[in-house]
Amino acid sequence: FGKLVLLVLKPDEIETYARRFKFNEEINSDVPVEKGSLSMDAADEWSLVELASGFNKVSLMSPLQGALMAAAVVNDGRMMEPYLVESFLSKDGETTYEAQPKVTSITMTPETANEIRKLMRATVTDGTSTKAFPSLLRNRKFANVEIGGKTGSLTGDYPKGKCDWFVGYARSGNRKIAMAALTINEQTWKVKSAYLAKKFVEQYFHPSRRDTSAIRQISQTLPE
Repeated sequence: FGKLVLLVLKPDEIETYARRFKFNEEINSDVPVEKGSLSMDAADEWSLVELASGFNKVSLMSPLQGALMAAAVVNDGRMMEPYLVESFLSKDGETTYEAQPKVTSITMTPETANEIRKLMRATVTDGTSTKAFPSLLRNRKFANVEIGGKTGSLTGDYPKGKCDWFVGYARSGNRKIAMAALTINEQTWKVKSAYLAKKFVEQYFHPSRRDTSAIRQISQTLPE
């Protein structure tokens, strides 16, 4: 990634894509969303290498923004405006408010999104998430579920600890979902973010009481 930014990409191209994915931009929503930040010094090649590789503490994003980015990939490049409230009903049962899906940014072409999905699928089948997903990939119930993701890890300061990320998507037929899991391990590892994402996919496509119980047990082990 460092070589790519030095040999192929230009700083203005990086800024263009950063804006498309809502870095340094307000994300419209019915709930407050913390704005992601990105800054770079075009004259400092080493800072560009760090930026492209993700190894800096200047570029920041929330898990929600990560999920929106994954949603754009599975949605053929269209980044949607997030909302929490789907609808309001009056005491008489009439719908007084109903949220409408809204495209907030065109991040890439459908062809590019398709190529990125190939890379994200490889993360799950042959890359950094292979330990989390094999049992699910071997399960015949999930034979028609396409899963892709991107992992990341870096020691952070707010709060201090090892940040472990999984940002990804899953789809089967007309059903598709995007997700972002983040765990911060201060001293000892409790659970990997890819494992949480795997349990989320299982519960979304084939819910079971056993899965719900496992997720509840995991949440009880995480620090407040």
